[in-house]
Amino acid sequence: MTVTEFFLLGFDHVQSLRPFLFILFLLIYVLTLVGNVSIIILVSISHRLQYPMYLFLRNLSICDVLFTTNIVPKMLQVTLHGGDSISFSSCVGQLYMFAGTAIAECLLLHISSYDRYLAI
Repeated sequence: MTVTEFFLLGFDHVQSLRPFLFILFLLIYVLTLVGNVSIIILVSISHRLQYPMYLFLRNLSICDVLFTTNIVPKMLQVTLHGGDSISFSSCVGQLYMFAGTAIAECLLLHISSYDRYLAI
């Protein structure tokens, strides 16, 4: 037997809270995007912020945008519409992007901590 899709149940047992949860998750997602994009723009534009610490911060913001944009839109769809399915190939692609951005974020944190260690 081959698995072709996964069923995402979401919040099926709390039907009345779906709109509230959708708005809450959407608000958190938008605030996360606005904060990270503003960091990316500020570090890219300002010449005073061209030190390695700020460049690492910009790259961490890029990873965070990719990280949240990978997971949250499907989560919002499942929260709003209830149980939904995701194909196996979409699930593998989402897992690959999730793991890739998580590894990149860990490597950036490791490199930035090493940079701080050398500065001390």
